[in-house]
Amino acid sequence: MKKVILYCVAGSVYSDMVKRLFKKYKIVYEEKRIDTDPEAMKELVEIVPDDGAPTIVIDGKIYKYFDEAELKKIFKIKD
Repeated sequence: MKKVILYCVAGSVYSDMVKRLFKKYKIVYEEKRIDTDPEAMKELVEIVPDDGAPTIVIDGKIYKYFDEAELKKIFKIKD
């Protein structure tokens, strides 16, 4: 199973889209809220200086923002 971390903020349309996609396809992930958790923000800035949300880390590889096609490819999802 892939290790997935989602750095996100409340009210972000794109963060919510990622969460819906993960829920739909039963992808297990750890959510880190950078708007309410200073430690999560610090972690994110260390790996991605421009600290945008959503940022997804999958098995150590960083993906910025929401790209449904790319995520489906990574998780081998076919509709």
